[in-house]
Amino acid sequence: MAIARQESAWNPKVRSPVGASGLMQIMPGTATHTVSMFSIPGYSGPSQLLDPETNINIGTSYLQYVYQQFGNNRIYASAAYNAGPAGYAAGRGIAPDGSTPWRLSRVFRFRKPAAT
Repeated sequence: MAIARQESAWNPKVRSPVGASGLMQIMPGTATHTVSMFSIPGYSGPSQLLDPETNINIGTSYLQYVYQQFGNNRIYASAAYNAGPAGYAAGRGIAPDGSTPWRLSRVFRFRKPAAT
């Protein structure tokens, strides 16, 4: 849930300047790919990403995918969630706007209270 806290500050209706939507800030293409990969029923398009239940279902499924892709390493998976697996796998590990290190530090800071 630390990722949702960082990505949206718990605002289910937030949209980013690059097109990510909802609590877990999911890009429409990522949603379509994740829904297909995990056979998630009932998804009809990007407007549904503003529904908290749909957004969390797709977002946690996508997070499961990136965890698996990066050997269940939470740091790599969190960076890939932000920068995209292709960008991270290409060795950059940084979102195009350079925000990944800052976002990661906040994700892990938000995570700590929940883990204690």
